Amino acid sequence: MFRGAVRTKCLHRVVCMLLVVVVICGLLPGIAFAVEPSQMQGRVGPDDVTTDYAPWWWQNDDIGAGVVEVGAGNIGGRSSTASPWADYADNITKIIFTEPVTGVRDLRGLFFELSNLVEIEGIYNIDTTGINRVGGMNNMFRGTSSLISLDLGAWDMSNVRYMIGMFRESGITELTGTANWDTSSVTTMDSIFRDTINLTSLDVSAWDTSNLQDIRNIFRESGVTELIGIENWNTSEVATMEGVFRGTSNLTSLDVSAWDTSSVTTMESTFRSTVLMDLELENWDTSSVTNMSNMFRDSSVITLDLSGWDTGNLGNVNEMFTNAELQFLIVGADSLIQTVAPPNIALVIADTPRPSDNETDEPVQGLEILERQAYLFGADDGLIRPNDDITREEVATIFFQQITDDMRATYWLQENPFPDVVPENRFNNAVSTTTNVELFNGFPDGTFAPDRLITRAEMTAVIVRFMGQAYGMDFAEDYFNDIYGHWAAGYINTAATNGWVQGHYGLGYAFYPDSALTRAEAAAMVNRVFGRLSENFDDLLPEMQTWTDNSNEDAWFYFYVQSATNSYSFTLRESGDNVYESWVNIIPARNWEVLERPDSVPEDIFREF
Repeated sequence: MFRGAVRTKCLHRVVCMLLVVVVICGLLPGIAFAVEPSQMQGRVGPDDVTTDYAPWWWQNDDIGAGVVEVGAGNIGGRSSTASPWADYADNITKIIFTEPVTGVRDLRGLFFELSNLVEIEGIYNIDTTGINRVGGMNNMFRGTSSLISLDLGAWDMSNVRYMIGMFRESGITELTGTANWDTSSVTTMDSIFRDTINLTSLDVSAWDTSNLQDIRNIFRESGVTELIGIENWNTSEVATMEGVFRGTSNLTSLDVSAWDTSSVTTMESTFRSTVLMDLELENWDTSSVTNMSNMFRDSSVITLDLSGWDTGNLGNVNEMFTNAELQFLIVGADSLIQTVAPPNIALVIADTPRPSDNETDEPVQGLEILERQAYLFGADDGLIRPNDDITREEVATIFFQQITDDMRATYWLQENPFPDVVPENRFNNAVSTTTNVELFNGFPDGTFAPDRLITRAEMTAVIVRFMGQAYGMDFAEDYFNDIYGHWAAGYINTAATNGWVQGHYGLGYAFYPDSALTRAEAAAMVNRVFGRLSENFDDLLPEMQTWTDNSNEDAWFYFYVQSATNSYSFTLRESGDNVYESWVNIIPARNWEVLERPDSVPEDIFREF
């Protein structure tokens, strides 16, 4: 009995030792270690794979060094969206892929929020051929704020479908090897470069975007200064363009004029908070768009031609232009966008082409025909008197006539706080309405002083208020040498910076703010604000209204006065960096007297009397 018990114990010990050897040697089915168990910390492989997953360990078994090494095997395909190293995010500064690894299904969140990660060595060892499922490369490098550079040129991207937030909030300044990526399978790039504030240049010229459907927030709040090749993107399948360029405060030039937007349903905040001053979007197909809310909010765009936009399905245009620096807007006659056009801009309603006056009397083809109404009128003696001074009520009448019909109806008022402007005055409705728009202020004694000559400073204040800058801007240095300490200095500097007013050369560059404004100067200021500019005599028409005292084509005010005193249709043409009006026809002038009666209503301008 005793000898048998001893033999049994010995056999038991032998079996245990053999089991340990089997485990250590990796001979037990279902278990595999690439490194010693004392070093291995975990695996990077798929949840449903029990063999061939890639192990990882701390280099030299030293967590303090912050260096992770990854061995051969499968990675990705995890159910969690967090990084497999999320628990060690504060420790990891470098990851080394020591041997080839194979991506299984997706690599989402692989380095997600490893904020102290500075370097990924051997990233070319990752085989991305099999990344083809939902999750793709979503948030793969998101939040790697200390990661400066990446070379991903060795990656096969041909099967990748999802790149949501791939580089979002990363610190990358240099991204190489991505210019020639095969992106033909990608359907969504939502937020891929969002908040990459250090990344300035991107070459996406070779990207195949033919299957791309979602580009919302793709460059939002990024630091890009140039997007090479984006003008050639195939966007025919894109359905959402929400926030695409929002907050790209360093991007000053962009050409997306040829983008196919026929499938797009939302353009919410597309150009919100951008510094782009020039955008050519007139050829965009907006027939499917339902939402344009905040589209140009807080943007720097100056001129927009949206006359070709189909707004038949458009429902939401809330805050579309709020706080934008927009000055000139062209929209179609039936466009819903009219309803949210800022009250302080030059709004032009595109008309259908009129017959030309050429020999064939054929309609002008291929150009949008717009219209202007005269606002400066002469006398029966054939004189326009360009050098005469102009009064405050005359200027109020000019702006009353030049604002849009919708704006006039919205702010229409026949009462005002001024004792010297009463309903019986022909200019009462003009003064009351423009005061309601907050273009004019009265004097300390409570009067409007309608017959008082308006000064250059007062006129400048009116146009700056009209353009949406209530008090003008503060400047470190005055634009002119005679406005220091003047009440209107902020208005004058603002207007001069925008090119709305000019000074006089002589003893320095002076503005003469308290000098009376002439009719010619008024025409020049109004025309600059509204973009009523002609470059030469060829832009005009021989049958236009002319004036004996405005016959010198070389006079500085000649073209300003001709435009101000004629009603005409026109097309826009570019010459260098400027846009000019090329007249098409002389059109009937409106009868503004119908709006000057005590019983007038805004709709009277459309009626026959």
